[in-house]
Amino acid sequence: MTAASVAGSTVLDPGSWEPDVSQLPDGWLGLDEARALARLAKGRTVLEIGAFLGRSTVAMARTATLVVSVDHHRGSAEHQPIAGAGAFVPWTIDPADPAKIDTARQFLANLAHYGVRDRVMAVVADASLALPLLAPRSFGLAFVDGGHDYETARRDIEHALRLVGPDSFVVCHDGHDAEVRRAIDAAALAQSLAPILVAGSLVALRTPP
Repeated sequence: MTAASVAGSTVLDPGSWEPDVSQLPDGWLGLDEARALARLAKGRTVLEIGAFLGRSTVAMARTATLVVSVDHHRGSAEHQPIAGAGAFVPWTIDPADPAKIDTARQFLANLAHYGVRDRVMAVVADASLALPLLAPRSFGLAFVDGGHDYETARRDIEHALRLVGPDSFVVCHDGHDAEVRRAIDAAALAQSLAPILVAGSLVALRTPP
């Protein structure tokens, strides 16, 4: 996969292969972003931090060797059933507690429906508890789409950088969000890495060979 410099960033050349992303679960990942993730995931073991209903999970699992998906499935602040929550989806409310959401059951159902259940290891836990237990340099790609506040995003990115091997990618969704981009830039500066514009709002950090 080659790269070309554009306006101070680096855009990955998609090449000639076009993965099929026509059928995916609901979510906020754009089709161009889904294609980019599917390309990057091909033949790799993938770590996913934040899954919601599995749109990105399915896109990557179709081409990856394995996707380890970590999510507590209680949603971020924008998903909650409270006034002003911009990404609240009513049918994700937990029937046992209407004040919370629970996307775990629909996530698992989507994996089965879209034919990738056997290529995904679902870890239903808070990333802050689960990620420290994973072995360093175990993954060829990490996709970060958890909490969008600065502290959570930076924590997730730093864990992801520890968990991927050499010449691997940590790809962050919502890189246009000010807090997420600040976390990306802080992690990049700490490890002397250059942020890479991938597609849409995807911004990546690539580890050295």
